[in-house]
Amino acid sequence: KNYPFASVFLPLRFDVQEFVETIHKHLTYVDGSYLATNCGLTQSSRLTLCGELQSSLQLLRRELHSEHPEMEHVMELLKLFRCIERYIIIEDVSAVIREVHSEIHI
Repeated sequence: KNYPFASVFLPLRFDVQEFVETIHKHLTYVDGSYLATNCGLTQSSRLTLCGELQSSLQLLRRELHSEHPEMEHVMELLKLFRCIERYIIIEDVSAVIREVHSEIHI
């Protein structure tokens, strides 16, 4: 099946910039509390997304706490988090974003 966002769950195999551009092309803001709260995600999708966000958060932490952080990778991860935060408004995402902010001391 040709799911355009399937590779988001394989963070080492997808291009963050391409993902962000695809999000910006295909998604729009939604009205209505039900859609905004659930973002149309199934429970399985939410769990998978949460797991991948935690994995990306760990990658960010590793980079930020390394002796010589690769800033390009840090910026890609931050861009990913900003994009997810903007379009997927659920508590799981908000919790990870709060952790990201505390890591970068915003």
